[in-house]
Amino acid sequence: MSKTENVYPVDEIYPKKYTTILSIAGSDPSGGAGIQADLKTFSALGCYGMAVISALTAQNTQGVQDIHSLPSEFVAAQLKSILDDIAVDAVKIGMLERGEIIDQIAAHLTRFKGIIVVDPVMFAKSGDQLIKDDAIEALKQKILPFATVLTPNIHEASRLAGVERIETSEEMEVAAFKLVELGPSAVIIKGSRPRLAGRDCLAIRGASKALWFESEPIVTNNLHGTGCTFSAAITCFLARNKDIVTAIKNAKDYISQAISEGSKYQLGQGRGPVHHFYSCWSPAISFTQEAWWKISHLYRNILDHPFIKEMGEGTLPEQKFEHFIQQDYLFMRDRAKAYCILVSRTVNDEEFRNYLDESGKAISKNADELFRKYNFPNFTDNQLKKGPACTGYTDFMLSKAMCDVTECLVALLPCAILFQKIGEHLKQTGVKSNNPKYQTWIDSYSSLERRREKVDKFICLIEKLVIGKDRFLLIKSFEQATQFEYEFWDDAYHLRK
Repeated sequence: MSKTENVYPVDEIYPKKYTTILSIAGSDPSGGAGIQADLKTFSALGCYGMAVISALTAQNTQGVQDIHSLPSEFVAAQLKSILDDIAVDAVKIGMLERGEIIDQIAAHLTRFKGIIVVDPVMFAKSGDQLIKDDAIEALKQKILPFATVLTPNIHEASRLAGVERIETSEEMEVAAFKLVELGPSAVIIKGSRPRLAGRDCLAIRGASKALWFESEPIVTNNLHGTGCTFSAAITCFLARNKDIVTAIKNAKDYISQAISEGSKYQLGQGRGPVHHFYSCWSPAISFTQEAWWKISHLYRNILDHPFIKEMGEGTLPEQKFEHFIQQDYLFMRDRAKAYCILVSRTVNDEEFRNYLDESGKAISKNADELFRKYNFPNFTDNQLKKGPACTGYTDFMLSKAMCDVTECLVALLPCAILFQKIGEHLKQTGVKSNNPKYQTWIDSYSSLERRREKVDKFICLIEKLVIGKDRFLLIKSFEQATQFEYEFWDDAYHLRK
């Protein structure tokens, strides 16, 4: 062994480092908003949360009954205690109830050079005003200039930007850029009124026009703490080195799923909370089951795709099948490369390393035999060109292999499961293709004896690897790979090159 060879994986060097986020906000004893929502979000997204409490509230799902102000000096003392001792990666600011508290916070923020996300909490979902009138002007002058991202809703944006109303997309964009002029690097206004529901407007300093994030509105009464949770999620992704646009997109996905899952529960007699831990509270559901549930709509789309249907019926033009096999050959070659990369990055588990090595060699062998198997002319890599889906899919797969072993294997899993399920689906529906090449494909992937054992072993491996990992990000990789699978079939059907 070379003296310079690294025999220890990087992630086993001690001590490890947390991604640390400090929330400065009011307390919500019902647990749906404020400090409590922030800490739940930080934990759900793999960050270490800390808190400086700026105010105590008496509130529940029906509204805010009372607010107890804390001495500004005590709020400052909490903040000083944290900053004096712990390296903070990011700060998320929520409700700052009085001008003098804002003065104290601003004075301490001058020594902090990290990420700051400001959620200018002024009103509760119930409509209750949560901060004093003098605090609004102090917030504009003393806190917003520090902000990396400002996350007001339409009501808050209107108040801060000094505009009478925001009722259209145009008015939303104008207000967002007005707020950027107050100092934040970026401002995202959350759409909430009927014409703007599900539309969020992002203005970035130096940009000429806004970016828009759209999602299907979810009809539910359980929206308590959505603003706090969304801004806390943005903070997490920024702290984990995502750029502003990616952080907001990821946070948007997270809050949408948290709302969707939270809509299934009832808590209290008013507006219930979102489900912050939707990806963690499923002890009876494996990672693969959860990931499969998330892509079930894509699986149905694949089964309904004309390529699959016509292949089963034997009516698919053979030119399209040949194009699919050519693209699959190029994909398999790069899939084998991904396994080679994973082998080189696995240094302390010989059994795992051998499994990866054997898998890569088996895929490479299958690729070499692919054209002969279907009686197509033999091509070399140089004679074939990847289509758009194959290019995107292989680039995605190889980039994951270079970054993280578990995330790469999760991205490789949909292909293994989908081919098996498609083959089984065609066999179980009684399909007997009158084209022997198509029937060969169906038989290859519907053989329960040969395929299931390999796929089940792969799934068991994944289930072990994902323990303690960020399920949210892993499932996003699984979803993205499945989307590429759909596009792969679609490219073949339309002969895209």
